[in-house]
Amino acid sequence: MKLKKYVGLAMLMTLMIGLSNFQIVNASTIENEESSKTNITESIKQCQKHNRRGKVAFEKSIIELKNSGVLNDEDIKKIDEYNKKIEEKRKSEMKKKRDEVIDNMVNENVISHQKGEKLKQAVDKNIEQ
Repeated sequence: MKLKKYVGLAMLMTLMIGLSNFQIVNASTIENEESSKTNITESIKQCQKHNRRGKVAFEKSIIELKNSGVLNDEDIKKIDEYNKKIEEKRKSEMKKKRDEVIDNMVNENVISHQKGEKLKQAVDKNIEQ
């Protein structure tokens, strides 16, 4: 019984750590061409803290293509909207997976149903922060 609890907690902690590592900062549209400080560059700075090289390279490429005239503000806006849509879908899928892990803990009598619901609420609250 204790082993199930430890396995369940380990799975939940692994899932929570994985979620925090994969949160993506959505870049907003660039309002004017004169503005050198954009949300995309802010996003790159934040991503470097978390060592997200793929995202950094993607956003750096967007900035380079904008500066060279290949991408315009409308293109960047469409890219940002698409990324936001994908992010929402990913968040929804991750919440579903988190809830499944907690439901499995309840089904295997690791924790009670009430405690499982409280855990879901607490995890959701902490992820939003």
